Amino acid sequence: MKPISKGTLIFNAGGVLVGLVLVGYFVNSIFSSETAIPCSAEYQHAYRLGLERGPGELMTAPELQARLGGLDFGVADNTEILWRDAAAKRPVLQVALRKGSTRPDNARTENGGVDFSWRPKGITEAEMVCLSYDIWLPADFDFNRGGTLPGLYGAATEGDGEGEPVFQAPLVWKSAGNSGVAVVTRSESGKQISYVERGRVRIPRGRWVSIAQEIRLNTPGQKDGILRTWIDGSVAVDRKGLQLRREASDRFEGVKANVHYGGSDPSQAAPKDASVRISAFTVAVR
Repeated sequence: MKPISKGTLIFNAGGVLVGLVLVGYFVNSIFSSETAIPCSAEYQHAYRLGLERGPGELMTAPELQARLGGLDFGVADNTEILWRDAAAKRPVLQVALRKGSTRPDNARTENGGVDFSWRPKGITEAEMVCLSYDIWLPADFDFNRGGTLPGLYGAATEGDGEGEPVFQAPLVWKSAGNSGVAVVTRSESGKQISYVERGRVRIPRGRWVSIAQEIRLNTPGQKDGILRTWIDGSVAVDRKGLQLRREASDRFEGVKANVHYGGSDPSQAAPKDASVRISAFTVAVR
């Protein structure tokens, strides 16, 4: 038997290495391609929160409040609808976060921020929903100890009425702008909150930033739900194995548009007057 030459060994080793690289690339593409593309680029059947009373005519804050038709805090007092820019004329919601304010329903702090629900028709039958919007924070925005931005929520729906909320997934910022999601669920034992974040993705200041959030409901009673969030196209949160609902009647309800500092702790309040701008929400379903 002829001895194997050194050159043949090197050639064969190189072939094996190339093969391993290709296999690794292929496997990685299978498991990462789904999270690399924001859901806003893949979903169809979209609903959009209107901020215009007619073509080229902006709503007033009281008109928006009337259109929401539900319980809200701060819409009339702390919001204004503006054009994002003169050329494109895209409407945006400007939210005032006054110094000393936390959530707008907190009587112990200053009045600032907003807290309202948007319930687009057609969302309750969906198993997968994608929320997208853009946000602008001032260049000197002080994150302090944290705050809350809009996210999807679900409720125990019976007929055409809204039942008790069973899950919420608001985007949250921490100090220095580190981002994450606060997953709030309800069960017989009460409300449970778990924070899902990576910390490596931050919310930039001084420019518009795109946000996309995808939730895939779990099979009732099982832990197979999925939550993903993208910031400027980069994956900030990718969590599987969630139990967001327990019953088949627990369904998507809409968007919790909570924009404020902290919660009820005065130490988390806005350190100075500030305002943020948010584009009209778009919700797409599957």
